[in-house]
Amino acid sequence: MGRVKWLITPAGALLLSIGIFLDESNLLLMLVPAVLIHECGHILFLKLFGYEIRSVGIGAFGLEIDYTGYLEGLGGFASIAAGPLFGLIYGACCQIPSKEFWNISGGMSIALSLFNLLPVIPLDGGRLLMLIAGERGKCISRGISMAIFAIAAILSVAKGWISLLIMASWLLIYNLRNI
Repeated sequence: MGRVKWLITPAGALLLSIGIFLDESNLLLMLVPAVLIHECGHILFLKLFGYEIRSVGIGAFGLEIDYTGYLEGLGGFASIAAGPLFGLIYGACCQIPSKEFWNISGGMSIALSLFNLLPVIPLDGGRLLMLIAGERGKCISRGISMAIFAIAAILSVAKGWISLLIMASWLLIYNLRNI
């Protein structure tokens, strides 16, 4: 078993730099523990079920884990579900102390975990859908991403929620190009 490589892509470096530069309220700093706990959940269960972690990197879509093998059965399901599960547990635990940093970080972790459970590829929920539904999961994911995009478009016009439209556009484009 080799050492795990830690990587950062140019797109990941650019997005991280922009985020740090624009983050006056330290929200990115509060998000870091939530993302790390989420990814540690995946890594722990991948290792527990015998998968080798080749690399962990920061890319255009956040942290990315490269591992050997194909996720299937109980090991695959547990490895995919572990990220959101760890995120929800972390989020709940962060609500106990009355410290603003941890309360916000925990709330962000809960939101990230719930978002990540949407049954849309490349999110964890989409990967679980593919594990359960096989090839039909691609059609389901594409349909859900189109519905999310339509709802986001309406809300961005009605409420000015442009960030929701950007995220929905990313999910739709990913689904139309990659699956």
